[in-house]
Amino acid sequence: MAKQDRLPARKRRFVAAMMTSSSVAAAARAIGVHERTGHRYMQDPRVKAALSHKMDSELGSVARIAVNAMTDALATLEAIHKDETAPASARVSAAKVIFEGAPKLRDTFDLAERVQALEEVLSRVDVKK
Repeated sequence: MAKQDRLPARKRRFVAAMMTSSSVAAAARAIGVHERTGHRYMQDPRVKAALSHKMDSELGSVARIAVNAMTDALATLEAIHKDETAPASARVSAAKVIFEGAPKLRDTFDLAERVQALEEVLSRVDVKK
């Protein structure tokens, strides 16, 4: 964040409170300001940008944890699916999850690659025209 974009301490505390609060009112109470002030803070583009940055960072962390857990989850499903002593219903359920999940995962990966390619093209386009 550039020096001129740096938020005052109270707004930084508000952004932090928004990350753990269920509403603007709750975040405002948490830092000791009136709810109207919290809503006014939410109109500040710098507050919105800081909150968005914090949320993106948290979502990235959660996504990394989920991806790591997927490896173990898939191994569990695979073990159940291959276990001939497991009940047929468990083996079918495991197979179904694997069968239905793989194409969705591939579609998500393809979409992410396409978005990245579009962003690269857009970054080279002169938008001042």
